[in-house]
Amino acid sequence: MIPDCEFEEYLWDWVEYLSQKSDGHFTLMKFTTHWKAMFFTPDLDGKKGRAQVSEISRGRTRKEVLMIVIGEMLKEEV
Repeated sequence: MIPDCEFEEYLWDWVEYLSQKSDGHFTLMKFTTHWKAMFFTPDLDGKKGRAQVSEISRGRTRKEVLMIVIGEMLKEEV
């Protein structure tokens, strides 16, 4: 079994790789009860920013949301 710190480092390697395949942006947001992550920068200055943030992947922990968003990006590649 991979130690948790090594596993999270492995996840960040995937984030780096996949962000190069998207527009080069990766956003990780911490909220009171959850985390959100996306491979783009939401338009928080415009009206559509709130909708973008509400629709993106969420997880209870940083590790969980990283695994979710990485999995979504990998599914798109197939």
